[in-house]
Amino acid sequence: MNSLDQANVSLERVCKAYDEAGIRRMVLNQLDLQVVGGEFVSIRGPSGSGKSTLLNILGGIDRADSGRVQIGDRNLIGLGETERTLFRRHHIGFVFQFFNLVPTLTVAENLRLPLELCKKHQNDDEVRLWLERFSLEDRSGAYPDVLSGGEQQRVAIIRAAIHRPSLILADEPTGNLDASVGGEVLQLLREVVDQGACVVMATHSEKAAHASDRRLLLKDGQLYPQSVF
Repeated sequence: MNSLDQANVSLERVCKAYDEAGIRRMVLNQLDLQVVGGEFVSIRGPSGSGKSTLLNILGGIDRADSGRVQIGDRNLIGLGETERTLFRRHHIGFVFQFFNLVPTLTVAENLRLPLELCKKHQNDDEVRLWLERFSLEDRSGAYPDVLSGGEQQRVAIIRAAIHRPSLILADEPTGNLDASVGGEVLQLLREVVDQGACVVMATHSEKAAHASDRRLLLKDGQLYPQSVF
């Protein structure tokens, strides 16, 4: 497997608010974030603090009200919905708490899907190498419903990384796993980081956060070094 593409991530003065029962609630307020290629950053904060909103803005799923969201040489704020979708498809990978594998596709087919969406050459040898590296070579033809939670999350990490994105966003990736399997998942995310991708992980778990290079806390719409609190 070759190195993933490296890119820096920069958020400057990002704001995002929602209307709730006629009240305007500011979720992200002049938020700044810098992540360099090959860095693993964790973000903690209570439920409702805006962690998922932040990941969605980084991933181009949601749009900030103002500010700058720069990934590599592209400012996502300036892109329309179709452009953001295409950018996300080529440059961003996602790992979710509930895995989100396609249930009607085998493991190998789930892994080929992002390559198809990116219109990249489907190299079955490369899929096999990823599966072997993550100890899943005997699960290639299996469907997600027969996999353990740890196996599904390993497949999800490969799916997020196989098209060599610049940025991987992980939303509570260990939330449904026991401690030992969760630790294994964090080690696999570390391997992806070591290949050059940025990883930004939202988590409630202090233990999971300690696996990252830099720990941040989302509080009152802004990010702070975890050591401050």
